Amino acid sequence: TIYDTVIIGGGLSGLLVARYIEGFSPAKTWQLVEARSKLGGRLENDIGGQKIDLGGAWIWPHHQPRISSLVKSLVGVKTFTQPDDPSSTRIRGGAAAIVRRVADDLPNDNVRTNSPVVACTRIPQRQGNDTTCATDGDSSTHTIRVEFASGETLE
Repeated sequence: TIYDTVIIGGGLSGLLVARYIEGFSPAKTWQLVEARSKLGGRLENDIGGQKIDLGGAWIWPHHQPRISSLVKSLVGVKTFTQPDDPSSTRIRGGAAAIVRRVADDLPNDNVRTNSPVVACTRIPQRQGNDTTCATDGDSSTHTIRVEFASGETLE
């Protein structure tokens, strides 16, 4: 299968890239792949049936205006002022609430879980099937083959 964009990793950054493509480039084809069975990266963890939040639940709006703006834009994600630090805001339900809300807006057919990537290989360019890949500030156009542990590939 050939896509305009393949997003590797279903943490918050990968989900926000998918959200951006879906909202601003609807003609582009994309696929988000996540190795684990659930999205959220280290923001949502389940240990022995106990859900815990390992990061990202506190926001300092004055110092983090972009994430503050994102949270305000997500219908259903609630916040409250941290009682011992009025300059900070907490996300009700933890940062996993952001992940769940963003993921809910993405088409299920574009998101794959349980898909560990074992290799990404640059392959010769093909007319019309090139992918823009940004790495370390360098944005260039080329085709990448993504190989999964199952043996399946995406380009």
